[in-house]
Amino acid sequence: MFRVLAISYHRRHGTGWTWAAIGILAAPTLLAVVLVVIPSILAHLDLLPS
Repeated sequence: MFRVLAISYHRRHGTGWTWAAIGILAAPTLLAVVLVVIPSILAHLDLLPS
């Protein structure tokens, strides 16, 4: 899904393929950080009920 969005954005706005590649790689990484890493840190600090 992220690949489709990055390529679509690239075609509409004429950005370089470098930006499309960054979007393809960075979007899943950012999503993983938000959904996995941040809640685990909060649970470790006892700020998130488990």
